[in-house]
Amino acid sequence: ISKSPAIFDQDKLNWLNGQHLRKMDDFQLAQHIKPYLESKKMFLDNKKLSLVTAAIKSELVTVSQAPDHAKVFFQDKVEYTNEIGKYLREEFSKQVISSFIELFADKTPTNFEEAKSLLKKHSQNLKPHGIKGKNAFMPLRLALTGMNSGPELFYLVTILESEKVRNR
Repeated sequence: ISKSPAIFDQDKLNWLNGQHLRKMDDFQLAQHIKPYLESKKMFLDNKKLSLVTAAIKSELVTVSQAPDHAKVFFQDKVEYTNEIGKYLREEFSKQVISSFIELFADKTPTNFEEAKSLLKKHSQNLKPHGIKGKNAFMPLRLALTGMNSGPELFYLVTILESEKVRNR
């Protein structure tokens, strides 16, 4: 017992809850976030739900945040800001996207490992052109999501249907 009053730290509680969610099994966490997704008209079969859960898991602090992080997988059309549109019109961005489209047309990944392999091959194809690192992947992220951050690219190309990836 201490004379000093108890302190409730909301930030620490949120951090602790996020840590707990990251340690949960994907299937178990998927069952917790499913009602939140469905309340926003985001319906998925169990397999896709587990994939989306794996993609957004590292960003979650509470399960109620799931729809905000998962919306990228449900958008029919991506909105681009002027700044993002300008970046995507850069010559290297066009080259990155066209290189990816060529590679993606031959093989659509069915799991995360195939997607990682595809993205690695994409990166290797761009190195001779002097495009590497962030410049080899940021145009893809921006084209697919319209955002600077979010789920890893291998999640995006695996979960989104191949037609959606090509259209975006």
